[in-house]
Amino acid sequence: MSRRQILDLQGGKVDLAFAVNPTPERALVIDFSTPILVHSFTVITKKGFAKPESWAELDKPEVKIAVDIGSTHELIARRYCPKATILGFKSRDEAILAVATGRADCNVSLAVLAVSTLKKNPNLGALAIPRPLLTLPTNMGIRAEADRRYRDFLSAWADYNRAMGQTREWMLAGFKPLGLTAEDIPAEVQF
Repeated sequence: MSRRQILDLQGGKVDLAFAVNPTPERALVIDFSTPILVHSFTVITKKGFAKPESWAELDKPEVKIAVDIGSTHELIARRYCPKATILGFKSRDEAILAVATGRADCNVSLAVLAVSTLKKNPNLGALAIPRPLLTLPTNMGIRAEADRRYRDFLSAWADYNRAMGQTREWMLAGFKPLGLTAEDIPAEVQF
C-alpha cells in the first residue's frame, strides 16, 4: 500500500483498500480488518544452488540475496540473513533478473509472487520455503473511525470467506490465466 493510498483513506477519497499489509506505523493512522489471507515468504534459487531448508543456511557472507529495495522481502532478508550479502534493486523484476543471470544466488519473495514467477520461467531455478516458516498477513485497510461496525463487518467477511475456502478459490481462479493450478502451490502456502 502506498503512502498515497493511506492519505486517500484518511481524506475520505476511498472507503476501502485491499491487499494491505498491516504495520505498526500504518495502524496509527488507519484500521485493518482481520487477514484476507496470509502469505508465506519463500526463496527462488538460481539453477544449481542448493535449496535451503532454513534461513540460517542462507545467512553466510558468500550467499548473495537479491531483493527489491524497501519491500518486506528486503526486511525479511536483512532480519533473518544479516551475514549474507544483500543486493538491493529498484524493482522485483531487477532482483529476479539478478538471479536469472547468476549475479545473485537467490531472491526472497512472497509465495504467490514466487510461484507465478517460476511458472512463467521454469528454467529460472527452484522454489524453497525455508524454516522457520515466515508469513505476512494481507488485510483490508479502512479509515480509522470511532464506530467499529464497518471494520468488524469486514473482519467477519474475511474470516468467513477464508474459513469456507472461498478465498482459496478466488486465488486459484486468479492464478488460472497464468497457467497455475492447485498442484503448483506448495502445501505450506495457505490462502
